[in-house]
Amino acid sequence: MIKKLQRRSSLIILASVVVVFVTAVVVVAIQSKSSVKAPSTQNGEIVVKGTAVCLPHKNTDGPQTMECALGIKDEKGRHYALSDSDDTYKNVSNLPMGESVEVKGVFEKGDSTTYDTIGTLKVTSVTRG
Repeated sequence: MIKKLQRRSSLIILASVVVVFVTAVVVVAIQSKSSVKAPSTQNGEIVVKGTAVCLPHKNTDGPQTMECALGIKDEKGRHYALSDSDDTYKNVSNLPMGESVEVKGVFEKGDSTTYDTIGTLKVTSVTRG
């Protein structure tokens, strides 16, 4: 009788551990799926942390022009084109190229024919670091 109770208790404990484990796996899976839809790829106001760069061209065949289209490369390697919300370009005129920045603005998802970007960020502020 005691062995049956011990066996039953062991099975209940094992079943409880399995339920907790499966619940944890489901929660982690749901969180990782929701993080794929990060605000940095949705239209609207966002903050992007990354490095100020010249945007890479899509087509690298043949000669390349030397212009620098301002952009930011985020921590996931995605490039954002930058436009300034200020007519005098006060937000992007002193962009510290090659340095870490935090850029705030309104994102519009879109495909560029020239540059490898996921869209354009109309900049309202730039903060170093």
